[in-house]
Amino acid sequence: MSVASDGILVSPAAPVISLLSSGSMSSVAPTVTADQGTSGAAAAAAAAAAGPHLLQRFFPLAAGTSAAVVEVTPTLGVEMCLDTTFSRFVAHADSKIEVVLHHQLTDREIDLHRYLRTSVDAEFDRTLTTLGALAKHAPGLAVNTLMAWRDGAGDLPDVVPSHSLAAVNTGGSVSGGIASIRGSIRGGPLKGSPGDPARDLRLITSNILFCRALIEIIKNVPPAALKDELGLKCEELAFNQLRVSVPDLLRTSTNWLANATYFAQVLGELSATRFTSVSDRYLRELERLNAAGWLKDGKAEHIIFGMKFIQLKLYPMDALDDTADFLDSLGHFFLGAADTSIRQTFMETFVELLTPMCEIITAEVNVPTWVTFVESMFPKVQKMAVRPRHQSVAFSLLAALLSISRADFFSKHWMSVMDMAQTKLKDRDRTLRTEVLLVMVQLLWVYLFRHSEPTITAHKRIGMLVKLLFPPGRRSLHPPEVGTPLFTYVIYMIGVRFPSWCVANLIPPLLACESGNPESGWAPDRMTVAIDAVHWLISAWAGGAAGGDAKPSFPSLPLPASVTQFPSPLPELKPKHQQAFLASIAPLFARILEGLLALVGTPLLLDDERNRAIVPFKPPAASSANLYADLLGTVRSTGSGASGSEPSSAHATSLLIDRHHSESFGPGGPIPLTSMTNGSLSAATGALFNGGGGGNSSSEPPPACFVATVTPARMPFIELLKTLVSALPRIAPFYEQERLIDTLSSFTVHPERGRH
Repeated sequence: MSVASDGILVSPAAPVISLLSSGSMSSVAPTVTADQGTSGAAAAAAAAAAGPHLLQRFFPLAAGTSAAVVEVTPTLGVEMCLDTTFSRFVAHADSKIEVVLHHQLTDREIDLHRYLRTSVDAEFDRTLTTLGALAKHAPGLAVNTLMAWRDGAGDLPDVVPSHSLAAVNTGGSVSGGIASIRGSIRGGPLKGSPGDPARDLRLITSNILFCRALIEIIKNVPPAALKDELGLKCEELAFNQLRVSVPDLLRTSTNWLANATYFAQVLGELSATRFTSVSDRYLRELERLNAAGWLKDGKAEHIIFGMKFIQLKLYPMDALDDTADFLDSLGHFFLGAADTSIRQTFMETFVELLTPMCEIITAEVNVPTWVTFVESMFPKVQKMAVRPRHQSVAFSLLAALLSISRADFFSKHWMSVMDMAQTKLKDRDRTLRTEVLLVMVQLLWVYLFRHSEPTITAHKRIGMLVKLLFPPGRRSLHPPEVGTPLFTYVIYMIGVRFPSWCVANLIPPLLACESGNPESGWAPDRMTVAIDAVHWLISAWAGGAAGGDAKPSFPSLPLPASVTQFPSPLPELKPKHQQAFLASIAPLFARILEGLLALVGTPLLLDDERNRAIVPFKPPAASSANLYADLLGTVRSTGSGASGSEPSSAHATSLLIDRHHSESFGPGGPIPLTSMTNGSLSAATGALFNGGGGGNSSSEPPPACFVATVTPARMPFIELLKTLVSALPRIAPFYEQERLIDTLSSFTVHPERGRH
């Protein structure tokens, strides 16, 4: 590496890029990296005097030349880094395309999204991240190089069929005529020609990789760089690809659906800086389709679907006005739609657009178009919520509309939606119970933290909901099909808003353990909910959220990580909070732990070696907050029987543990197991002890492994124990330390030494 007289970094033997390009490319000069000793003015002057612009050097084609192979030796620092990174991108992309093309074709379609999505290939993800970071210094160079690669990698034809041009002639084209639009519309299924599966796979694979790289570039490029011709080129390319998609093909092919989805995501990223242009383009297309009658025929789902990725903004005021106008216009199309599939797609899009805004809105929005949109949509959606074919999304949309509505409109209608949801929970159809309960929790969040009533009234309404979810006289949750985290979030939200009232009136009934026999008198699921809620609340109280202005995140599934994951180190809980919130319920924790010791502690003393552990296992995460609880949580219900003298163990559970010290497990420490039925034990034995897939039932497991059994009826108590142990760092001050250590030791699986 040397420094030229003008201060620009020069590589004597830089890598070479070979690109296939066509047509005229816009010349956008990138930022030049100068030597540390060169001033900014000198670097700018050097860049201006560097001769041909970088893009002209990458694409120095004479007018009328259709295609050529161009070899360029980079001389600038940024260009050289881009060359190296892009070469890695091309190598990864070519390898992935080759894998796809050589995949054995079967009757089942290859799912390209699962293979090409983020987090599957970490090295490729890092390459894209690097490409995006470098692109902000030379956005035009990066984007045009990427487009040139796509033209070659997709094996696209040089001539665009006239009917394909006619299909997009209403939306404009990239400047430069047919030669420029060539890269914008090719890649979709060509009408009137027989489909070639291999060609389709190559097209879609290259399109997905192209979109992933382009999205990363758009995220990093300064907003000003996307407001000119470069942003317009990206926008038209992505929109034309989405526009020529065939709705019937998207319904039947997961790969063509993925192709359209990735281009819609590109438009979504562009909308962050080009909202008016992107949203107007969608609305003009809906106008055209509506005039042609396609909305009535259900042929516009792909356009409506694409809008769910648009990024709405509330600040500044101009952005709020643009957002309100867009939603109001979209609402008019929805209210006028008659096709069932179009209505369903509209509602799904509205849910995706509005749900992120439910938490962002901190004050009542009184923009006229906003109010008109909400209050005109609500009656229509409420009627559709009683129809089974729309219920899967209509309830979620009702919650979103009420969450962004004015206070008086919310107060007038939220209880009617809660009543509808309560009726649905009691319905025999159990498929939507989780979604309906989530709607109720979302409305409760808005009621507690945005449009609350006087305290006495609020307590009454909350008490009604709690009785519905935790019916008196029962030990179970309602509905039982829903996992405990959503119930926990209800108690957690109430505890943040009314901490003293929650601890005094809601937590103790859930922790009731007066009965002498835990198996017949305790409600382990409810106890798990209460202990988890207290654990989350302790972190919230330690952070200052004890009835003040702080509020939890808007409910969603999965639950927000800000609630379920705790900071390290844990913040200190003030003594006043310990005394006010925990002192009254701490004895209940101690009583539950003692009861669990008697109920599930004894079976963990291994005195029977007739069963051997032959279950594969994985080490716990090094960042785990409680490795003991993780190890304890390895107990899983297998649904298979154990042989021998336990005829009633038709649904026994196996627990794996080493009888020696932790060094027997290797550097990973104690190792939890995964669930496995007895029917697959032979195959598991071969995989674990023979290092292969062929099962060998005669293989002997290591002598350090044993199996203990726990009946399914006691599995909820094992989960309760795991939850309680996870909360021990917080509740330990209220428990005698020596007794706590002795109790935890009793739960540690160990053999009796005299038996081997």
